Amino acid sequence: MNRLKLKEALFKLDTLLKSLDIDYVITGTLALDILGVPIDYMPNDIDVQVWDLSKEQRAELQRLHDLAGINSNEAYDSICFSFLINGIKINVIAVSSTMATYGVPVQINDLHTVNVQEIKYALADKMKLRRPKDIEYRDAILTNILSL
Repeated sequence: MNRLKLKEALFKLDTLLKSLDIDYVITGTLALDILGVPIDYMPNDIDVQVWDLSKEQRAELQRLHDLAGINSNEAYDSICFSFLINGIKINVIAVSSTMATYGVPVQINDLHTVNVQEIKYALADKMKLRRPKDIEYRDAILTNILSL
């Protein structure tokens, strides 16, 4: 996967969520990548957290999830709607507003400013999943930092 394709999917996702009036924060590997965490991992999907969804917003995300036919086998503590944009897997994780970790605004280009989850929260959320790839990611970050 290349960064241009990922960025185009992010722009389309940003436009989609804003058109549905859904507040979100980018999380996961992409958030850490955007914020410059020193590691050479290429994000392979886009994870976002959303909160306080209306019945209509939830229904639209469910429709997209159903159309994509993706079974999300991730161990999220919340409901996850997964679908594709330009062949990139999107995971929209619905959390309660008390669990929502609001992000820092990052201007990607003239049209798109996105909220990105702070590093400490993005790492904490990744570690909660307890997947081998996330443990490898954490170890690679520590190796890179210790080698500075």
